[in-house]
Amino acid sequence: MKTLQIREALLGISLLLLGIPACAQTGKPPVRPHSGNPSPEVGAMYANACFQGIEPGKEVCLKDGRSEGPPVVVLRPEKATGDLDGDGKPETALLLTKSPGDPLQEVYLAVVVSRNGRTVNLATALLGNQVRVQSFAISGGKLHLQGQRSASARTAMMPATMTFTLREGKLVEEM
Repeated sequence: MKTLQIREALLGISLLLLGIPACAQTGKPPVRPHSGNPSPEVGAMYANACFQGIEPGKEVCLKDGRSEGPPVVVLRPEKATGDLDGDGKPETALLLTKSPGDPLQEVYLAVVVSRNGRTVNLATALLGNQVRVQSFAISGGKLHLQGQRSASARTAMMPATMTFTLREGKLVEEM
C-alpha cells in the first residue's frame, strides 16, 4: 500500500517538474484566468457610487467613500448582504453618515444592487440623527438592525431594534 502511495507522489512530482499540468491526468480542462480588465472590488464599487434620498432632489455621489459636499456624506464600513426583494438575487445594505462629526449628523440606510458592474441604489431611508448602529443583517427578506437611538442630543441613548422591508422601491420600517 505504501509503495503505491509513494509511486503516485513521485509521478505527481515528476509531472510538475516536467511542466505537465495535473489536469492532464484527470482529463478536465484547466481553469484559466479571464482575459480583460479585472472586475472592480465590490467595496470600491460602493465607495464610488451615487445615492438618492439623502439630499432632496439630487444624488449624492461618493469618490473613495466620501462626497465633496456640502454636506459631506461618508460611507461606513458596515454592510449586510441578502435577498430583500424575493427575486433570488442578493441586495446589499450600506450605512452612510451625513455631516460626520456634527452633533446632528444623520445616519442613512441604503440598499444597493450591482448591475452590469455598476452600483444601483434601490432605496434609502433616514435612520435618524441620534443613531448608533451596532450590527445589522439580512435574513428572511428583512433587514434586522441592532443599535441605539435617542430622541434628541439631550436624552440618553436607548437600545433599539429596527426591522426594514423593501416594498415598491422604498425601505419601510416595521413597527
